Amino acid sequence: MGSGKTTIGMRLAKRLGWSLLDFDEEIERRVGCSIAEIFESRGEDAFRELEREMGEEVLGRASVVLVPGGGWPIENERMSHLRADTLSVWLKVSPEVALARAEQDGPTRPLLAGSDPLGRARSLLSARTPSYEQATLHLETDGTSPDALVQAIVDAMGATAPPDIP
Repeated sequence: MGSGKTTIGMRLAKRLGWSLLDFDEEIERRVGCSIAEIFESRGEDAFRELEREMGEEVLGRASVVLVPGGGWPIENERMSHLRADTLSVWLKVSPEVALARAEQDGPTRPLLAGSDPLGRARSLLSARTPSYEQATLHLETDGTSPDALVQAIVDAMGATAPPDIP
């Protein structure tokens, strides 16, 4: 969380002329309430089940930028089950920057609730890093502009990406 997945995903989809599917936004649309409300009323396990269902539904689609939540890759070794031609990207962010970005959005991050959100962010990153490291491409986001990150992803795609679309 706070890595810029949605921002980078939107810009990348526009650049490629592809569609975008942000798992959190789509889950909120389908369920009719916020992620925080899902966590509060149904619990994290129910949310993770909605994420799993979303992934099963969309992973085979072509010409789409998928933006799963930060917890999606760690469940059931999902990263190791991606198709070989899937470009997966780890937008690396320090816990401090992630927390600062999340706080800008307001109190909408249920996994950071409590008396020590920075400690919680550090713990989440530590637990998730082994799964994230399986991504094809690792990009540092702290201090890097969204446009530079999008360009790095396009570069990693090589000849399959179209030229910049104004």
